[in-house]
Amino acid sequence: MTIREVELRHAYVWTCDECGRDNFHNGLTLDPSQWTPEELAAKRKEFGIEPGEECEWMWRPDTVVCEFCGAEFRVESPEEIE
Repeated sequence: MTIREVELRHAYVWTCDECGRDNFHNGLTLDPSQWTPEELAAKRKEFGIEPGEECEWMWRPDTVVCEFCGAEFRVESPEEIE
């Protein structure tokens, strides 16, 4: 049997506070080459990423909608979670 390869992508999973069901949301990996070196340096500093440290940039939504019951929620920012 041949084992085929697949690409794993970043994703978010969240539970609806209204109906209790889990929802899946694809993440979008951003290409940092779209930023100037100054913008990239500022973003790395903002998120505490050291120069030369490897990282991937991923966009997350500000709001999500439950695919089962239609309830809409604001997504907590990382600063609110700490």
